[in-house]
Amino acid sequence: MKLKIIYPPKFENEKMYIFQTVFRHFLKLEDLTLEFSDLINTNEVHIICEDCASEQKLVLNNVLFDFEEKDWLTEKTLPVLPLEYVNLDGIAGNFLFNNTPVLYGKATGQIAHKIDNTIRCDVDLLGGMFFLLTLYEEVVINKYDEHGRFRYLDSVVYKSDLYLRPVVNEYLEILKALFIKAGFPEISSTRKYQLILSHDVDVPFSHNASAFYFIRNILADLILRKSLGTFIKKFGARLLPGKALKYQLDPYNNLHYLMMVSERHAIKSQFNFIMVNGRGNIDGNYDISDEYFGVLLKEIHQRGHMIGLHPSYQTYNNFELLRGEYGKLNEILDSLFIPSAGLGGRQHYLRWRNPETWQIWDDVGLKYDSSIGSEFYMGFRCGTCFEFPVFNLLTKQPLKLIEYPLLVMDVCAFKLKSKEKIDNTVMEISRICRFYDGNLTFLFHNNYAVTKTQKDSYERLISELI
Repeated sequence: MKLKIIYPPKFENEKMYIFQTVFRHFLKLEDLTLEFSDLINTNEVHIICEDCASEQKLVLNNVLFDFEEKDWLTEKTLPVLPLEYVNLDGIAGNFLFNNTPVLYGKATGQIAHKIDNTIRCDVDLLGGMFFLLTLYEEVVINKYDEHGRFRYLDSVVYKSDLYLRPVVNEYLEILKALFIKAGFPEISSTRKYQLILSHDVDVPFSHNASAFYFIRNILADLILRKSLGTFIKKFGARLLPGKALKYQLDPYNNLHYLMMVSERHAIKSQFNFIMVNGRGNIDGNYDISDEYFGVLLKEIHQRGHMIGLHPSYQTYNNFELLRGEYGKLNEILDSLFIPSAGLGGRQHYLRWRNPETWQIWDDVGLKYDSSIGSEFYMGFRCGTCFEFPVFNLLTKQPLKLIEYPLLVMDVCAFKLKSKEKIDNTVMEISRICRFYDGNLTFLFHNNYAVTKTQKDSYERLISELI
């Protein structure tokens, strides 16, 4: 299929990014051209199949990129709430819902209507996807929590109750259905559902916590978790002399167990390590240069799992700090003869700022990130369960960095309290990812798979997700 996409001029870098991301990266189309023309209306995008028998063309609404440039990245360009919904009657496609939210455009009548030889869609599908993938509102709205993270409560996704609806994936399916309605060839998916499992190693040992936190933790083992065995192991590791005995007995030292569970299901886990010893403060309480970690890193690599970077708390907007920690990990891996090309990871505390953090990750040479999630809500903050190349809204340039949005995190799941609600929510996200042949990115910390009850629950959940 030979496609021509015609946009009116203005915001050409932004349009090129969404063109490349949607048509090349997501839909895997190759024979494409993008043109800018003054001959079409400023509020339209024309899509023409140049080698199709059908002489019909597809015209999409163009709202986001039709704003005045002086209004770009201001509240004037944000979606109007509450969002309207348009029904999907009249097009045949792979839909989870019979309607879809309209971030930009009109919700009048059906999603598509025919006028002469033109199929028209009044929803700005491409602009809506651009808004979600670039986290556009997070540059516009300067509201942050105590850790400097964008307040998810202020997002359109949260306010519109869309965190369990991957709207980018919905829009992609609508676009494919519109192609069929216009007489274009059907686009088939070559993707497969996969569980992407990672473990941020914040606390590899329990015994070296401060006295206050250690006592609180072991009391919780006895009173809340009702695990005498874990209490004894932690207390023993605290009292025993010598690192070897402490490490061997410490129940948090369970990365071997996590690898075993992953291998049982043919999963390659990723273990993200902190390069800074925070001495029990907000960063890690371990020294990655310790001989023990050299042996552990070798084992992770030899068993076919992956090693990643977990940049420390202050790195999210500091190029020099991030470069130093990335360089340290490279040096350690090189000394162990472990390939260091293609490294990625996740920000500690999910401390991420748009677009500064993406930019410095790209600048230092990291290849992929998985920081875009939430400590409080599971689901689709970027509107998708696909990985995607990222874009810097301030420099107006695409980056080489690839984002794997974080959909499920153990800490977030545990906030639901009810075990039944946790399982139902995680399995619903898994069902949605399966429907779209997407990625279920799942973060599970090693210190939450310690007691027998926790391990049984973890193993059952991984089995169900696979």
